[in-house]
Amino acid sequence: HSDLVNIPVAGMDEDFVFIPTTKHLSAKHIDPAMKEFTGDKLYVRKTVIEKLQEAAKSLALINPGFSLLVVYGFRPLEIQQKLHNEVTSTLVETDIETLLEKANRYVASPDTAGHPAGAAVDINLLHNGQPVDMGTAIHDLSPDSYVFSPFVSKRAWHNRGLLRNAMIKAGFAPFDGEWWHFSYGDKEWAFYYQQPHALYEQITSKEMEIFLKRH
Repeated sequence: HSDLVNIPVAGMDEDFVFIPTTKHLSAKHIDPAMKEFTGDKLYVRKTVIEKLQEAAKSLALINPGFSLLVVYGFRPLEIQQKLHNEVTSTLVETDIETLLEKANRYVASPDTAGHPAGAAVDINLLHNGQPVDMGTAIHDLSPDSYVFSPFVSKRAWHNRGLLRNAMIKAGFAPFDGEWWHFSYGDKEWAFYYQQPHALYEQITSKEMEIFLKRH
């Protein structure tokens, strides 16, 4: 957290776009609150979609049955704050840095999170429309959700590698604590690729509503 918080943000003015359904890329809300907010459409920044399409194409070259399913994209800043507060309140730590590091294991700190910037996605790898074995269910925050957990099967390890490699090749930053989480243009991405700044500002639900009305 301390490595990320001071990374500046360039504040690129790039549109939010809903993720289209194609042969190798689709999106589906699994959070009822987000479905209520944006309907069936799941939004991220325009460049994020281009890079998702790139990753999906490279996976399809490995196996034509492969596709990517995005289950989480944009999340308003105040929802991120609420989720983080809820997690923090359950932890008992006297040292503030330790407290933040533990809380960030479950929900990224609002001052560094990629979802409120439209820069992060939670994603599953499908084969012929069905989730492949990734060792855990998506959003299962057990120790085995760490990408390099030694306790998942060889098949799950292989599948995690396929997804990770395709996403990195397309320019995303991985998050080692969750095999499903990747980002482009947020502070995590800037830190991973040693960029001088993140690209996208975080926004609130009100700012997103204004954008949706304009489009």
